[in-house]
Amino acid sequence: MFSTAYNRYKAFTLAEVLITLGIIGVVAALTLPTLIQNYKRSEFETRFKKATSAIQQAVLRMSDDVGQINDTYCYCPHRVCQSTFIPDFSKYFVTSSVKDVDTTNLNVLGYKDTYFFQASKTPAYFSSVYGFPGGAIILSDGTTIVSGNCWYSYKVDFAVDVNGKKPPNKFGYDVFYFQIQDDNSAKPYPVYFEDTEITEDQITTCCDFANPNSCTWAAVANNGVTCGIQALRNQDAYWKNLVF
Repeated sequence: MFSTAYNRYKAFTLAEVLITLGIIGVVAALTLPTLIQNYKRSEFETRFKKATSAIQQAVLRMSDDVGQINDTYCYCPHRVCQSTFIPDFSKYFVTSSVKDVDTTNLNVLGYKDTYFFQASKTPAYFSSVYGFPGGAIILSDGTTIVSGNCWYSYKVDFAVDVNGKKPPNKFGYDVFYFQIQDDNSAKPYPVYFEDTEITEDQITTCCDFANPNSCTWAAVANNGVTCGIQALRNQDAYWKNLVF
């Protein structure tokens, strides 16, 4: 005579499954923002280094062709020669497009916002008085170079948005300010502003993202334009402390 054996399988109850899913959700909620921030920091840092390298190489090649760049594009009657900088500069990049138009309003480049933002906790526009009207170069990887023409000190200047139209479009994050120096080097905002040397403390303060509104080095307080210097000089600390 055969006996029938019944195997009894143990399983999780619905309550146990829900509790487990709840714990997973809490852990994810706690860790996901940090992971996202770390990813953004890493992405911005990589793009900044790549863009900086490409710009420096392009400026070097351009100087071989035209000589002193600031003399070529800033010293002419009414600075009309500055309008040719973007078309000429674009020759040294792999480009997606070149916009030889007034780019003061970023909408003409497909940006949602009119101007770049300052490096502040609140969404404050970078001053339109110091905008970038001289056209733009859009590289194949999306990096956008927007010309400010010639600064009052007769230096070619431009903003570099390392991820193009993607947000946050903010100085010190994905947007950095460059000027071409008289030695034909392209550097983030120079050490001099209105003939007054900007000290290390002022640069650090302007890039103190825990208190970003503390930037007082210029009356207009265009917070973030010196951040490129800090990003190059103190790379590890700079990107680690970037606050979102």
